[in-house]
Amino acid sequence: MKNINKKNIFAVLLVVLIMACVSTPVQAQLWVGPKAAGSGNYFGLGFADTLTGWLVGNGSPNIDKTTDGGVTAVRQIPNTMSPRVYYDVLALTPDSAMIVGDNFLSTTNGGSTWQQINSPIGGGWTSVEQIGGKIWIGGGVSGLGGTILKTTDFGSTFTAVSYPGWGRVDYVVEHDPGWITVAGGKGLLATSTDGGTTWHAVVPDTTTYAKGLAFDGPMNGYFVRIGEGYTHLYATTDGGLSWFFRFNFNTLGYGPNCITVLNGTIYGGSGQGALLKSTDGGYTWTLELDDLLDQVSSIYIPDERHGWFTTFGGYYYLKYDTVPPSPLLVSPANGATGLQLDLTLSWQPRGNVSGYHVQVSIDSLFDSLVENDTIVNSVLKSENFYYHIKTDTQHPIHVP
Repeated sequence: MKNINKKNIFAVLLVVLIMACVSTPVQAQLWVGPKAAGSGNYFGLGFADTLTGWLVGNGSPNIDKTTDGGVTAVRQIPNTMSPRVYYDVLALTPDSAMIVGDNFLSTTNGGSTWQQINSPIGGGWTSVEQIGGKIWIGGGVSGLGGTILKTTDFGSTFTAVSYPGWGRVDYVVEHDPGWITVAGGKGLLATSTDGGTTWHAVVPDTTTYAKGLAFDGPMNGYFVRIGEGYTHLYATTDGGLSWFFRFNFNTLGYGPNCITVLNGTIYGGSGQGALLKSTDGGYTWTLELDDLLDQVSSIYIPDERHGWFTTFGGYYYLKYDTVPPSPLLVSPANGATGLQLDLTLSWQPRGNVSGYHVQVSIDSLFDSLVENDTIVNSVLKSENFYYHIKTDTQHPIHVP
């Protein structure tokens, strides 16, 4: 950004557009969507690797599989199943997966066929995770509160996990061997350090419920709690044994439905149709996307180059595109004043680009533009002018 002092009311700004120059490109994150393989809402997702995964919800029912990282998806409908609601997927391999919701389904042939698994007790199941060689399934049973089941034989048999359960179990996370944290309805928040044998429970506020639980390594974790009129983020640095308040989302106007964390960066999917991001442990947040048509229901970002999230109306996948780096400004120098009236703005091009976008403004936030894109003779009546130049790329952050 440059500040140019003008004392006359007329000046000619001549911008020399220098064409492509080969340089090392940079990478840009682009979210592509919404995409869908059919009608219905999406509630959960699970990926076996960066290419193969399933997205589930309600509909006919919604069981969609992708084998190209989300670029395309195909609907898989079990022939014997009436429409059901499914909330979560555990994708063990590209061929083996388990889905939970109104009931359990499993496949060992990539979803060509799905087998219904009989639960020892009825209820709505909202989470499924692999922990210590076992599959843990969390949910809630009417009249019984929260319930956790585990299986060692892919659903042939189940045993119940004893835990301080007073609400539906919506999240089960193993963040270190033997360290397991669960969260859900009626203020449920508990951590086990011995694989589920004993639990350390946070005294619950039974009027609240969880809308996200994620860990960034063994000890650092985050938990979203929703109460009457508020949505708060809590953090732990001791593996879930104690939690402390971190952020009030009411001040932002967006509250997460789900969160995930990668290398210190927290991503949150909002019920107001936005994707949130924090790079400082949840103290401050920015909007990555704020024009989504539906609320975000689940999110998974395993590394900096891959990621997915679902909304009620479709799913999005993360795409990395090569974008040329920004040009290097040559003249005028940053903060220059007392310049001649006839002024040439020049810069050193970098990257294979087709052109540059130049803006001149009377304010440093570029709210009031006097030149935009093509520079022509102009009457400039302000004392101070600002200009900046950026590479002209055809790739927006959100690609519909």
